[in-house]
Amino acid sequence: MTKNKTREGPLPPPYKAVNDARPGLPTPTVRKNVTWVQPEPPTLDVTLPGKDLAIFGSNDLATNFLRMGLIDELRIMVNPVVIVNGNPLFKGMTDQVKLRLLRTKTFRSGNVRHYYQPEMTRK
Repeated sequence: MTKNKTREGPLPPPYKAVNDARPGLPTPTVRKNVTWVQPEPPTLDVTLPGKDLAIFGSNDLATNFLRMGLIDELRIMVNPVVIVNGNPLFKGMTDQVKLRLLRTKTFRSGNVRHYYQPEMTRK
């Protein structure tokens, strides 16, 4: 996919203000007829054998992998803190997923790690 963007003339206001505030810096050059090439997104070949993959803090990636049935174990850490707002753990899931508890591990801090095996069921 190719996008052509053309910009002519002086710097737009936000950049001009920054540039004017710093007189010692060189003035940036505005190019004309710039072409941006969007690369194709990478693909993931999940058929190859290999080691385990851990996903930390990426709700979107974990949800997509769970939706595709690529996750065989979830490790969910529960912190003993009450939060008044936030994002759902698996935002965007369209199918119900039953989680079978495999084991838990309690830490001195009060955190508890739950180990689950997902069992996908279609609506």
